[in-house]
Amino acid sequence: MADTTLRYLQILELIPREPDGISLRDLSNKLSLPNTENEIRNLQRNIETLSFAYPLLSVQKGKANYWSWKKETQPIVIPAMDTNTALVFNLAKSYLEPILPTSSVKALNRSFLKADQQLALKTNRQKHEQTHDWREKIAIFSGVIPRVPPKVNLKVQSAIHDALLNEKAIRISYRPWNSSEDKEYVVSPNGLIVRNLLTYVVVHNHADQSTRNLLMHRIKALNSDSADFIKIPQFNAQNYVDNGGLGFQIDQKNKQISLSILMDDQPLTGIQESPLSHDQVIREISEKKYALQATVDNTLELMQWLLSHSYHIEVIKPLELRDELKSISLKFYDIYNSSVVA
Repeated sequence: MADTTLRYLQILELIPREPDGISLRDLSNKLSLPNTENEIRNLQRNIETLSFAYPLLSVQKGKANYWSWKKETQPIVIPAMDTNTALVFNLAKSYLEPILPTSSVKALNRSFLKADQQLALKTNRQKHEQTHDWREKIAIFSGVIPRVPPKVNLKVQSAIHDALLNEKAIRISYRPWNSSEDKEYVVSPNGLIVRNLLTYVVVHNHADQSTRNLLMHRIKALNSDSADFIKIPQFNAQNYVDNGGLGFQIDQKNKQISLSILMDDQPLTGIQESPLSHDQVIREISEKKYALQATVDNTLELMQWLLSHSYHIEVIKPLELRDELKSISLKFYDIYNSSVVA
């Protein structure tokens, strides 16, 4: 009886949720069973027995029978989800919803629902102790302007994940930001990076042998390709981000600059707590006036950060950056000095 129960649990664990499915042959191989017709028939009977108690679905594809969990099935958690785990899922949902496309978050919705039910159950059981709802004590603030996530084609997303995990080259139809027409590329997906609301696919472009960051929601169509998969040498997604791979470089020849600025005390605490670089040096030159020196990535994000502090920061060096900010400030002055509010 114990062996049968263990076998049933292993079978249930290996069956995917629709639209994915698994054939009896593949299931037999994953269970390391003898590859005989008799064993396949036993496996078929096992699954049919389980289908009376669990929402399993059988689909005929060619000569093979594929089994899957029905997509609306609630997750079965063994052992039962405890309060701490439920709280982690609740926090994850709050954190992921603002930064991931809706389609990505939906994949976890059933686990989030299970967590919500567990927290609600815990709260109801302890009402007599005058405990408060966990969810009333937790909030996530993204710190960015709220925006609606771009729509991602679910079939494209699934195919990209498959190509990424199984290292397959793909042919895509892509809409660049500065074009009104789609362009076709053969690429090898090497990484996936989420930045605020946007998902970037880091690819090797077969046409010009370059590394490119493609926005997933701009990929309109996707097909497999016979080209060999090409790895980006020594690629690591976190190292790629840390080394400025996802930053919008202002000058490809000067990817890093030695930044020298003067600032008042408004941005001081934030920069002390979270430095611009490991070699950052700050010295006080007068009351509420400070000089900062740091080696930083020369990116659009740096420019946006400097502009966000407005008159609290003055760039001294490099001179090219100082001149660029001076030009921007003059344009601001012209706009606000000449505009007439109706």
